[in-house]
Amino acid sequence: MDVQPLLTLQGNLRAIGAKISANPAPSITRDALGRFVALLVDKRRFDVAAACLLSWKSASRWGDVRRLTRAHILRLTPESIIVDWRNLPKGWRGMRAHPSRYTQVCGRWTPELCRLLQQLGQFGELTAVTTSQISKMFQANKETEHCRAHSVKHGAFDHLVRLRAQGVIPEGSDELISRTLKHRAHCALPDVSIGYANDHIAMAEFLGTHMITQHL
Repeated sequence: MDVQPLLTLQGNLRAIGAKISANPAPSITRDALGRFVALLVDKRRFDVAAACLLSWKSASRWGDVRRLTRAHILRLTPESIIVDWRNLPKGWRGMRAHPSRYTQVCGRWTPELCRLLQQLGQFGELTAVTTSQISKMFQANKETEHCRAHSVKHGAFDHLVRLRAQGVIPEGSDELISRTLKHRAHCALPDVSIGYANDHIAMAEFLGTHMITQHL
């Protein structure tokens, strides 16, 4: 495998503000997460299953996903789900406009996630399960006993890096990857312009995160 794309991506992420943890959580694989979600559905833990899928598909922290309300979801269809994070992600609370304010989810698992969210109805909080509690749920399952809450976001990022290294995700996508991860990323529009938009769905589509989430 050519490692240069990995080094380039890491360098680009650092340059645009991504912070690399000195003690990152182990990554979960997509297949392992899929089996874990299936177990949750069998137990009728639809809230936790939805949060796991959305955390992976949007490459998000558990703490941000669990606090989402139904009002944060601007579009909910089997083909496309648009989330307006509205100051939830850690590190930019209080900012009305940010290149990572919106995530458009599409591709694999989107229909399943749509059904789970529809089943939950008008929820005031996606799940009451905390970061500590989901970590314990992972560790109680043999296949995911090494995982913690942040393992989902780390796993999603590793998955994207592998696809970038293999050329599945094309060169020039590093800023989009960082935007999907909700790290500070360059955008052709300044923050004030993003905040000026009244058509939030059109802005979410313009920002292009669906070009990354389709691979998750």
